[in-house]
Amino acid sequence: MHLGLGMVATTRAVLGEEVSGRDHRLQALGNSPADSMLRRLCAGCHLGRSKTDHSVDATLDRGGGCGACHVNAYPPDGHPALSARVEDGRCFGCHSRSGRVSLNYTGLGEVIADERTDQPLFRLADGRLVEHKPADLHHRAGMACIDCHTGPGVMEGRASPLGGRADIACVDCHAPQRFVSRDRWPADQSSSLSRIPFESKPGQRFSRTAAGTPLWHLELVGESAWLHLKLASRRVRVPQLTDAHRKITADHERLTCDACHAAWAPQCYGCHMDFDPEQEQWDHLEQREVAGRWTERRWDIRNDTPALGLRRDGRIDVAIPGMIMTLAHPAWDEPLRIERHAALSPHTSGPSRPCSGCHLGEAPDGAGERVVTPPLLELE
Repeated sequence: MHLGLGMVATTRAVLGEEVSGRDHRLQALGNSPADSMLRRLCAGCHLGRSKTDHSVDATLDRGGGCGACHVNAYPPDGHPALSARVEDGRCFGCHSRSGRVSLNYTGLGEVIADERTDQPLFRLADGRLVEHKPADLHHRAGMACIDCHTGPGVMEGRASPLGGRADIACVDCHAPQRFVSRDRWPADQSSSLSRIPFESKPGQRFSRTAAGTPLWHLELVGESAWLHLKLASRRVRVPQLTDAHRKITADHERLTCDACHAAWAPQCYGCHMDFDPEQEQWDHLEQREVAGRWTERRWDIRNDTPALGLRRDGRIDVAIPGMIMTLAHPAWDEPLRIERHAALSPHTSGPSRPCSGCHLGEAPDGAGERVVTPPLLELE
């Protein structure tokens, strides 16, 4: 989150700029068309951005290093209290944008004003309109973001060796496969031993992620599992994968959990961006107004059943429009037309799609149209 290496490299590549041999840190951005867009529109959320004010309203609070997550309030007459109890509002400021997982998780879908006329719309503090959608079943169970996302996964970017950018995977709680005991606890995670919320003996087994992080708040009792919520004094039962759930053909083993269990996903099928060198805009790196402004016009935003896509590792995953847009810049002879889809874990878990949801029913084809049998999109 501090360097934004993947975001910078991907944006440069998609806009046709040279990628090899370049420094892809946000802090090293230049003034090419791709870099100017990143400086003005994207770098504000990332933790490398300096910050002196801490907003109570999480929709407006972004950037700022450790305090972005671990400070919930700034008292007028004392030092701000640091806390490991990171509430969901600390995540919302940044993660209610782009893939909008913080919105999705709570059952809010961003919309354009003239798209919905048959149901109430609600306005966020930053002016965006949202509609009600089914909330993620984990949210309905009372789980906070940090009940799934581990400290090492968030702070170190400890991505799983199995692929993906998160330390945690669904199977780590629903079908534990890797274990660690108290007497073999990783030295770099020793501080979590004192936080175990239930009575445990040295031989007690704990599930651990593929990256090696122990799930110290998941209590394994025989064939059952109980998750002790980090922000509430209670536990919830975690359903376990059984042989009955595994009765699927080999062709379905490549499906990610989200491919079946993501109830909906945000999808934007229309976007136009234009750069005007005569106007000014805030530069998140220089922290001041600079010449040149990117403006964005969006249309056809949907919160619906997503298409599926084939990832490079062969897994079949949720696919949403990453870039379906035209861009205009004085440095280009003509506007660029870009159509790219990306894998996303939308955080809208619910009951599994029925077989007919893919094989017989209607589904998006990746361009916003409904088709009887959805094609499988190739994901970059």
